[in-house]
Amino acid sequence: MAKDEFDLLQDDPKNLPGKGGHPTPEQRAEFVLKRLEQFIRDGRTISEGMNFKQWQDMARSEIAGAIVEAEQTYQDDYIVTRRLLFTIASATVTIGFWGTVMAFQKASFLVVAIIFGITGVWLFAVIGEWPLRKYFRRRAAGNRARTLHRVEGLNKRIRKMEIELKGEEKRLKKLLKAKALLEAGKDPSLQAREEAIADAAALADAVRNKFGL
Repeated sequence: MAKDEFDLLQDDPKNLPGKGGHPTPEQRAEFVLKRLEQFIRDGRTISEGMNFKQWQDMARSEIAGAIVEAEQTYQDDYIVTRRLLFTIASATVTIGFWGTVMAFQKASFLVVAIIFGITGVWLFAVIGEWPLRKYFRRRAAGNRARTLHRVEGLNKRIRKMEIELKGEEKRLKKLLKAKALLEAGKDPSLQAREEAIADAAALADAVRNKFGL
């Protein structure tokens, strides 16, 4: 979706993403649905709708992208978890080994201190990756949620405009019809009454036919 469209929207999201910074399945589905609606709006013309084959291709691509994103998120979490467990185990073994060596005075205090320092920095960096990744993931998911709510606001405005345009179209048709009647020398109010009587008669016939009266 074009960025310029989002600049026209204003509503902020009321609900942030799901647990752990991940979008919920419902949010992913809703986001894909809004994208498909946007495809239809962008692809249609005044005289005809969007080509169905083109819509299918775009829908297939969007759904596949959402699935790949969800799978990639799971794989990334799995890799980070394994890396964290491996680092903790390695740091524990390293500290235990060099602590034992120093206890038996087989290595100088400075060497052991340097090794412990490097191990601590390494462990801190790996552990710090988890909250850092979680922060950026929540930030990206929050942007996605804001985008979704803004798109919903845009859809409501578009539907409201469509209703208003249809009402305006009917009003203009009535004005044009009244103008044509005036030019033909007929009374528009009389013509309107005749049409109302005809509509009422048609409705009465439909009711009688339905109930066998």
